[in-house]
Amino acid sequence: MKKITFDDLKKYNSSYEQKPVQHALKRVLMKSELANIFEKQEQKPLTQFRFSHEIKTLPVANQKQSGRCWIFAGLNMLREIVAKNFDLKEFEFSQNYTAFYDKLEKINYFVESIDDFLEVDHDDRTLQHILKTGIQDGGQWDMFVSLVEKYGVVPKDAMVESASSGATAYMNKLINV
Repeated sequence: MKKITFDDLKKYNSSYEQKPVQHALKRVLMKSELANIFEKQEQKPLTQFRFSHEIKTLPVANQKQSGRCWIFAGLNMLREIVAKNFDLKEFEFSQNYTAFYDKLEKINYFVESIDDFLEVDHDDRTLQHILKTGIQDGGQWDMFVSLVEKYGVVPKDAMVESASSGATAYMNKLINV
């Protein structure tokens, strides 16, 4: 393979500077998501889903930039049942409420785990895994069921979303310090 030299770089830069279209492309690349740029528009109609039966559902709930998809999925399933039983056009459970108790349970588990490992060598692999992993957003069905059975659910108005609940990365970082 040929090494890239400074002369090569000068040649590439000179070629770039001589083509006005390159500057326009640069502006597009700087201000756009790559996925949007490279998506083939002519194929879009081919990939749209078509169904023979449309199932009416409530509006989509937005998890924003958080790892609470499993909570949203579980609560969306429950809210469809509640909305149907009570003939509600709009209804949402508080995802923030469920996520709060999820964090509480995970923190409790973390503290109990550390307590269990007090007498273990500090480089124990299980202890290192617990310390490295810390508290995260993720979960699955059995965790959702356990949270609902223990803490119940409340309407969204009882515990609304906050800036931190919709973008959990920084909050998780603080919890795991």
